[in-house]
Amino acid sequence: MNLIKSFFEKKRAKKIEQKVLNHYKELAGAFGSSGEMLNKDKEGRARVRVKEQEKLAPKLEPFWNSRTIQAAFIGGGFVVLATLLTLYLSN
Repeated sequence: MNLIKSFFEKKRAKKIEQKVLNHYKELAGAFGSSGEMLNKDKEGRARVRVKEQEKLAPKLEPFWNSRTIQAAFIGGGFVVLATLLTLYLSN
């Protein structure tokens, strides 16, 4: 469970960093030879803008945290158990 959560958190962090780089490019910021942002003022403004956009964007609930998904998973498990029990008892 934690592995899946960390995977989605890393994926989200990469998306945010890519948005920061894109906005930094829009501000005509300078890049170093290894791709790091050189102008710290523009980098800061890009990060602030991305944070503001993230606050305004609708927050999507993680897949597993949805009560509907959890209930469906548990219900499905009971259906599978009932089916296996029925098959076992019918023999």
